[in-house]
Amino acid sequence: KKGQVKLLLEMKKQIELYANLSDDELNEELFARVTKKIIVHPKKILEFHLSFLASPLFMQYKTSGRGNGYTAEFTILSKEMVAQLLEKDTENENTEAE
Repeated sequence: KKGQVKLLLEMKKQIELYANLSDDELNEELFARVTKKIIVHPKKILEFHLSFLASPLFMQYKTSGRGNGYTAEFTILSKEMVAQLLEKDTENENTEAE
């Protein structure tokens, strides 16, 4: 657990570094260099492979509202949490198919 928390804090630090760049520092070239791959999973789970992280970052999102009231909320998940959520989804699909 301690190692996982340390890894998540380091990820957060790196992401904040990029998130705090000004608009003129952000460009397609930087985005292309930083982003290796993004995978969209069921259960609104996103898997980000970023060049500065040794392992992927998993986030689950939740949205609400419309127009100016639209909000998106992201929760960082561990690899184990993602596996559990996707396993439950697969179990539900298997049960429904029977």
